[in-house]
Amino acid sequence: MQRVNKQSVNFYEFKELKVPHAFLGREYNFLSSLSRKELSLQYENVKKVMGVDKVALVNQIHSNQVKIVTKENYLESNASDGMLTNEKGIALATKVADCQAILLYDEKRQVIGNIHSGWKGTVDRILQTAITLMQDTYACEVKDIKVYFCPSICQDCFEVKEDVYLLFKETFLDIDLDQFVFYSKEKDRYFIDTVGINKELVLQEGILKENIIVSELCTKCNPTLFHSYRVDKENSGRNLAIICL
Repeated sequence: MQRVNKQSVNFYEFKELKVPHAFLGREYNFLSSLSRKELSLQYENVKKVMGVDKVALVNQIHSNQVKIVTKENYLESNASDGMLTNEKGIALATKVADCQAILLYDEKRQVIGNIHSGWKGTVDRILQTAITLMQDTYACEVKDIKVYFCPSICQDCFEVKEDVYLLFKETFLDIDLDQFVFYSKEKDRYFIDTVGINKELVLQEGILKENIIVSELCTKCNPTLFHSYRVDKENSGRNLAIICL
């Protein structure tokens, strides 16, 4: 990924992704509890840069629910954690603070997606759900779908207790989970590579390896660049991942 500056909005973008998109970090804050005025100013700035007048958001609940977004329903704040659309003029936006924001793009069918996958969403296989929905709704073929993992918490920083590890172990019987987990006897904690797990899952779905692009930036390791819940706890702000056609 590279850092660019457009119309006073600093953001990260994937050079390989040829549609308007952004991952906005520490310089902005899209926490829902901020004042309506603060959020409105930020969204208006983002819409100007993205060249759209509509931004779709959902009520993120750490689920595997994915919404089909249209000009008619984009203002409806459904309880879900992913969005897909093939309509121009609508930007799909998710808020994260260590969780994965995953952008999807099928250039042939002109379909985009924006998925919020925390560890619960990973366990519930939301990314697989989104890819299946792209096929069922828009006749996308997996060979044409590209998957972009925005900055998120890395394995070295994502430590969990045994109960969470056992949930992963019980869930992912179809993959070699050991390659994505290490145990620290000193800390009595498990360290899980959730990005690696999601990569493995989409490879199983038929996504081509060369169509999976992963940012190497960790939100917790780079607190001057990104909001991180593991760093700031309840005082954490929210990064914004956004994409449009």
